[in-house]
Amino acid sequence: MENLSLKFSGAILLSLLGAFVLTLAPVNGVFGLWRPEWLVLVIIHWAIYFPDRISYVLVGFLGLMLDAAWQLSLGQHSLSFVVLLYVVIRLSERLSPNSLLQHLFMVLVATSVYMLTNLWVLTATDNNPANWGYWYPVFTSLLIWPFVTGLLKRMHMENQGR
Repeated sequence: MENLSLKFSGAILLSLLGAFVLTLAPVNGVFGLWRPEWLVLVIIHWAIYFPDRISYVLVGFLGLMLDAAWQLSLGQHSLSFVVLLYVVIRLSERLSPNSLLQHLFMVLVATSVYMLTNLWVLTATDNNPANWGYWYPVFTSLLIWPFVTGLLKRMHMENQGR
């Protein structure tokens, strides 16, 4: 993906901020169980297309902010986001940049790893979720991945002449 560049310098931060707001937006009832992992999807997108522009420090900081906003154990989401970023960067080195099926498989694996890391921390702190509803966001995130990545692709462009 060496021939890509951002349309404007704050594209990554702006999209992460938007995903952060969507993550914190209140959702009632059963819809809360099915809420996609917005930050996870945005981190996955930027890790695939611009792995050198998204840092472990940035995603760790986002995790701390999310933990503080939700009054969770500090570091829970930081650890999960850092593990997620590592997995996505390693997997994306082996993927075709234009294969939707490969990207969907990676989103499934990466979101599951994120959720599993979070579950590990929740279990270690005696906050284990009570049912299988914990895993629903993996499926909704997978379903909306093509739309999210399509929207985020509008924030970068292909360089000509390289």
